[in-house]
Amino acid sequence: MEQKNEFVILTQERLDGLVKLLIKLFPRTGIKIAPEGGARETIEPIEIDAGKYGFFLGSTRIGEYEYQLINGLYKCSLDLRGLPEELYIDIKNNIESKFPEIALEVNTK
Repeated sequence: MEQKNEFVILTQERLDGLVKLLIKLFPRTGIKIAPEGGARETIEPIEIDAGKYGFFLGSTRIGEYEYQLINGLYKCSLDLRGLPEELYIDIKNNIESKFPEIALEVNTK
């Protein structure tokens, strides 16, 4: 099942908002988020900003979220391939309601 989505986010505030939403959504589902690395400059102009998070259900890796600032835009990848369909749809709907600029693929099992 292909549930890896790539999209662009325009600002650091929106990017951080998506991370906060994922952190809020996942604990109620039993999914753990593990930071796996990243770097962020704090002095303007920010030219380096990247991060990676792994998603785990128990000890099984079920997805990941990565972003990188490239030419002033955040290139993002959200991989939710390991989620059950009903959970994927719930997370997809939550993300799209708060971030209409992100359109995630419909699960096509």
